[in-house]
Amino acid sequence: MFQFNLLDGAHYLKQTAFTSKEELFLKIVPRSVDPIKLELVSVNEVDAVKWYRMAADQGNATAQYNVGVRHKNGRGIERNEVEAVKWYRMAADQRNVNAQYNV
Repeated sequence: MFQFNLLDGAHYLKQTAFTSKEELFLKIVPRSVDPIKLELVSVNEVDAVKWYRMAADQGNATAQYNVGVRHKNGRGIERNEVEAVKWYRMAADQRNVNAQYNV
């Protein structure tokens, strides 16, 4: 079943020229997805940070990058650019290109 994250969809809608949720849906959701089988998923931002942090502490570069993003944007955790750079550097040291770009 295809899952559509409501928060990411709303964030994407704010950053684009889409005028409606329907237009956003048609742009993001693959055509092969049956709308009846679509499962809308709401994300608890605090829980997301908790799980990213657990993986990041074990050395997962993608999770380290995502912890950095969460600190930078203040999503699920207090905004802290110093912490964001710290996590970006850890991920960048493991050749995560997104983190390298942000450092």
